[in-house]
Amino acid sequence: MSLRILFYANAMPSFFAPALPGPSYVTGGWITGALESLAEESELTLGCAFPLPKDAPPLAGEYRGLSYFGIPMEAAFSLTPDPDAKKGFSRVLSAFLPDVIQLWGTESASALPLMEALKEAGLAHRAVIHIQGPCGEIARAYEAGLPKRVVNRWTLRDLLRQDNIACQREQYVRRGENEGKLLRSVSHVMGRTDFDRAASLKINPNLVYHHCNENLRPGFYEAQWDPRYARPHSIFFSQGNYPLKGLHFLLQALPDLIQRYPDLTLTLAGGDPTRSNEGLKGRLLIGSYGAYLRQLLKKHRLKDRVRFLGTLNEEKMIEAYRSAALYVSGSALENSPNSLGEAMLLGMPLVATAVGGVPSMVSDQEARLVPYGDVPALVSAISAAFDDREETDRLRLAAEKRAAATHDRAANRARLLAVYREIAKA
Repeated sequence: MSLRILFYANAMPSFFAPALPGPSYVTGGWITGALESLAEESELTLGCAFPLPKDAPPLAGEYRGLSYFGIPMEAAFSLTPDPDAKKGFSRVLSAFLPDVIQLWGTESASALPLMEALKEAGLAHRAVIHIQGPCGEIARAYEAGLPKRVVNRWTLRDLLRQDNIACQREQYVRRGENEGKLLRSVSHVMGRTDFDRAASLKINPNLVYHHCNENLRPGFYEAQWDPRYARPHSIFFSQGNYPLKGLHFLLQALPDLIQRYPDLTLTLAGGDPTRSNEGLKGRLLIGSYGAYLRQLLKKHRLKDRVRFLGTLNEEKMIEAYRSAALYVSGSALENSPNSLGEAMLLGMPLVATAVGGVPSMVSDQEARLVPYGDVPALVSAISAAFDDREETDRLRLAAEKRAAATHDRAANRARLLAVYREIAKA
């Protein structure tokens, strides 16, 4: 059975970065993982649509046997849909003639015009939403235990953008409203955790839920963590740009850890929200969360121990993982964090907050799990990871084995094809 599958991503997947100009969706490794997995599948004809800036011309072409379509629209990650984008989506549907349409994520309103075009074309029943982080649930957890004075604070940057932490939470409330519209417009949703299943069915109890695990970026299947090459007492944290990731939670644990391990260091992927190396410009443009992190760094004398690595490509990201002795996920809420899956697949020691969908990915027989916000528990778990090498090795090897099954490319590809066949018959 030959199938034509059209993906829609909220930004250009990094899969196309070698062929196309402009910024790619560097954080959407799961999309590139799926494209890599399906690119050679003879049963499929695959296409991918993504937004372009409003003033850009429409884009269409082929790369590595996949069709791509760039659709000009206003603010791809906007909270308000661009009604003009519907015409662009209709042109893509007419040109590609998909059997199944897979929408990746619900965090943007940009997919709402696509849903309108699908309804008009009589294809809404062939659409499946690939749920990422349920936005309504994120809104409820977004403040991540921050003091109210920090949540409601306004820096100059916040005033200029009308975007402090309280506003950011409200933006997720609106994203949750858009998410509800999308989930109530389709018949199918695809996820991989008990958490995303419950969140999706709460919005639309009539959805058909399809469990399908995700593939990760190709390099993580080849690389391996090796304790001989890791810096002693070094922690890697995948990103800390906004409250939900819980960097402030980890920073509060560092003073006690440094008492035990004077050589302890923390490295993070992504930009530096504290803007500490930008002088006057940084002080003027810092956001409320970055200002709070800066206060914590100063209060606990952590500046020389914490290093932000900036945006990393796949190769550099693997290097960052392998250079560290421990991976920590400290989020207030996650569904199925790719960074945790990547660390598991590499065979790293792990400490993670048991929130959202994380317990569906990893158990306390594979990682040291802690409640979010419990600083003593976090200190204890990190200390145990450093000190009890025999137990740490047992846990990390069990996690690596589980990740090899969860992210098995052949198994996930077969499952995804089965889902596509089921939806195509609808």
